[in-house]
Amino acid sequence: MINKNQEFFKLLKYSNELRKNNKSLFKENPEKSKKLSRLLIIIEENLHLRQKDKYIELMQIFLNNNINAEDFSFCFIAKYDNINQTLREMKQDFEKKFDELSNLLIENKNKKYQIGMSLMSMYNHCDDFNPNSNSSITDEENLRNYAIILLSELKRA
Repeated sequence: MINKNQEFFKLLKYSNELRKNNKSLFKENPEKSKKLSRLLIIIEENLHLRQKDKYIELMQIFLNNNINAEDFSFCFIAKYDNINQTLREMKQDFEKKFDELSNLLIENKNKKYQIGMSLMSMYNHCDDFNPNSNSSITDEENLRNYAIILLSELKRA
């Protein structure tokens, strides 16, 4: 059986080759696309876990009223998007990023900590936040409540 690293790099190489030919792994081979997606989710999760202290710091600043909800939303989205951009760049240049990607595949391999869905949910809350809406006070209160929950979760991770 091919180990996870070998399988990942084989699938990533295949996907990149298809993309160069304006094709999609999903359309060409949905099963392989699903496997690659699962492995990329592991890597993305671990990239976010590496930044958990920065997420914690940002939420503490917000919850201590040192920044407003609009600034928090902007900063959170930027941090989240930056991590996903890093992953996209790593995928494109995977031969040079082999060691780092390999390490990211095995970090947290027992899946003791899973924060991806919670971070994505916070991202959606931030993206939906509109300081100019009639319900901005309620929206900010919901954002703060969710930040409290996520902060607790991140501190356990």
